[in-house]
Amino acid sequence: MNGKSHLVWNLGSSTYPADPRANCASMQNRNHDRLLKVLNTLYSDFPFGYSSRHDMGGDTMTPPNAVPSDAEFFQQRGFGQKLGFGQRPALLVVDMAKAFTNPGMTLGSNLDKQIEAIQQLLRAAHDREAPVIFSTVSYEDENLRDAGIFGMKQKGSATLRAGTEGVQIDPRLDFRKTDSLLVKKYASCFFGTDLVSRLLVRQVDTLIITGCTTSGCVRASAVDACQIGFRPMVVREAVGDRSQAAHDQSLFDLNAKYADVVSLAETLQYLNALRAAAAPGRAGN
Repeated sequence: MNGKSHLVWNLGSSTYPADPRANCASMQNRNHDRLLKVLNTLYSDFPFGYSSRHDMGGDTMTPPNAVPSDAEFFQQRGFGQKLGFGQRPALLVVDMAKAFTNPGMTLGSNLDKQIEAIQQLLRAAHDREAPVIFSTVSYEDENLRDAGIFGMKQKGSATLRAGTEGVQIDPRLDFRKTDSLLVKKYASCFFGTDLVSRLLVRQVDTLIITGCTTSGCVRASAVDACQIGFRPMVVREAVGDRSQAAHDQSLFDLNAKYADVVSLAETLQYLNALRAAAAPGRAGN
């Protein structure tokens, strides 16, 4: 064989050269499915497999080193369209209670940086007189029956008993008497609460979402906001999680399908612009 190694693949009744990609176009109508199975086995270490690359490439199979990233793949498929801020925002601070912000507690983690970011948003929202809604989780039944199946899934629910320190909003946050406190028992701030009514009466169209955890209550609230018809704006620097991997994946998925994941800077710019536009009207009242 002229000193060169030569490999022949035998797939049933057909024989193919060592590099089937070179003759891909002519082979598509011959043992196509079985060929793709072999290729997927060879390139199983790649995240999307050979067949997915073929699907995205039309009639041409893309070599393994050209596999798109997750972000590129989702963009190609039309995910992650920009919703944009609306005209009437409300600020939602999800579960920033001591049980979650104290790293020493079962459900807690270090959210110091998130608290700093939320404080900036609180100042802007208060100055603009935008609705501010805090949420906490609180169970009143002695045996946690009001936690339902949710309470059975995690032992940390026992740290969220009504009247205990764990359900109190972290004192580092500027929680004012004019702000609302939403008491919930499950992940979403919408489930089993009157949050929709509170937002509708203020004609809110945009929900700026902060708090914890990104993969739990923040995500659930953002998905419900989208389903109900509010524009969910999740502020990247103002949400946190016990798991960095869960945090990152949740933000990626939310931005792809349910919400805009926005920066603290652009959110503050948005709030400040609304405040400036509203100032002359207030002065004239």
